[in-house]
Amino acid sequence: MSEILQYRKQFYESSYDVRVVCARGDSIEEIANKTVKRLQELTHLKGFTSTRRENSETNGANPGFLDVVLEGLAPDGGLYVPRKKIPHLTQGQWERLVDCSYQERALRILETWIPSTDLHPMILRGMISKAYSANFQHESVAPVVKLNDQFYIHELFHGPTASFKDLALQLTPQFFNEALSHNSVTEGHLKRLILVATSGDTGSAVLEGFKDVSRTEVLILYPDEGVSQIQKAQMVSADSPNTRVIGVKGDFDFCQTTIKTIFNDKSFSKTLADSYDVQLSAANSLNWGRLLPQVVYHASAYLDLVKSGVISMGDMADLCVPTGNFGNILAAYYVKEMGIPFNNLICASNENNILTDFFHTGSYDMGKRHLHQTVSPSIDILKSSNLERLLYHVTGSNGQVVAGLMRSLEENKHFKISDDLRGELSSVFKADWTTEDKCLDTIRSTFEQTGYVLDTHTAVAKDVADRFVDSNQPLIISATAHYSKFAHDVLKGLRQLPTSHDPVELFASLRKVATKPAPHRRLENAISRPQVHKTVCEANVSTVMDEIDRFLSR
Repeated sequence: MSEILQYRKQFYESSYDVRVVCARGDSIEEIANKTVKRLQELTHLKGFTSTRRENSETNGANPGFLDVVLEGLAPDGGLYVPRKKIPHLTQGQWERLVDCSYQERALRILETWIPSTDLHPMILRGMISKAYSANFQHESVAPVVKLNDQFYIHELFHGPTASFKDLALQLTPQFFNEALSHNSVTEGHLKRLILVATSGDTGSAVLEGFKDVSRTEVLILYPDEGVSQIQKAQMVSADSPNTRVIGVKGDFDFCQTTIKTIFNDKSFSKTLADSYDVQLSAANSLNWGRLLPQVVYHASAYLDLVKSGVISMGDMADLCVPTGNFGNILAAYYVKEMGIPFNNLICASNENNILTDFFHTGSYDMGKRHLHQTVSPSIDILKSSNLERLLYHVTGSNGQVVAGLMRSLEENKHFKISDDLRGELSSVFKADWTTEDKCLDTIRSTFEQTGYVLDTHTAVAKDVADRFVDSNQPLIISATAHYSKFAHDVLKGLRQLPTSHDPVELFASLRKVATKPAPHRRLENAISRPQVHKTVCEANVSTVMDEIDRFLSR
């Protein structure tokens, strides 16, 4: 029977529209119920809504998956979320994914989120195959490595630009291209300008992912003094005719706020459309098409622990994520809601610890803070945009409440949630922060004890995770970048004081002391490329708009 089923698989997997995942031992009635449920999901609560809109509102059509990929932000300034409930798989259904490859897991998980009427499974399969193939240095794509008896490192840095952003941004451009082809009938030859604010890693990942996408222009804003030299070298050497990289004499929060301001400026958008046949899009985690693929790797980490025998299916595990813009840990929240038994989701911050204070007090207060530049620049963020999506979910999809909180943040630099809501969040999220000195000390102590080199963001997570050790369950640490991206500060942590900021010399110094994990070949090649982008502008919205105009009129 198994041979017959395996033979038949090639036929139904070439033409199916909807997959129903059954658990081993399901009865006929259980399979029928699951089938009916999946079909109902295709017809009820279709499309997306804004985090600032009531679901009861029915005026206008609800955009589909490919629509929100192109649009990025909702017209009211909110973030797009699906109108339907978060998909849920039973323990038996998850068990069916344990022996699957990363690519197979990605297909089965994303199918539960993306309706086949928006993106057919066979098209999605081809996208996933292209995204997670030769572009990643490790055959497992995102392997889980044992650090010691308690901690497991989830290596998310094997992609082309050596950060976790690659796991989404090798797939998002394909969503984007598919959306453009669907819109070509109504929009003709209209192009898209993707505006991206980056605290370091997103920029290079977007440049890599979108370099071959037609009818697309890409403009990156980064804080000129707020990224590592190697992150900057990756971005400013990107040599593609449809890209522009601009340093800003300001911090990441200015870059991100500027992007939102430009998106909400209807007059400027009309000028771009009239003068250049261009519409705006976003490719950071504000964009649902960028956030969604991150769900896969958190689920895959748990499944890998089951596959290797560290835990049994259904056993609890903790997860610690170095957190800035809240997209990465939000994806972990979705996985927990989908049925993966994560116990604590631990939010690890550096000295920009606004999220730690929020989870401890319920108050999100930017008014009395200024951004600290630290050795972990990718989480040097005070305005954590994806927190808005979490608030939407935990308030029962109450867009009116979320809109009020976000309005208070814009006008007063502050909002506060109720004690009941804070208590609900604290049952899922734990939070703490660490200093720059402790971060560097953690790099050294971890290397001395295990021979493993952490980057400056994973070290933040490791130091915080040490305070949440539970001997009864393993703890997964999200390793968000390869240590070479932050070579200067990693060498400081290893007590190998660097004598230069030159990326090539820094790599040479690292090679003498660090062997685990292995060097990142593509990153080393990238930093030796000549500089192409040299523009640095003032932290002024109108100046950035002028740069956009100059880029499009070239």
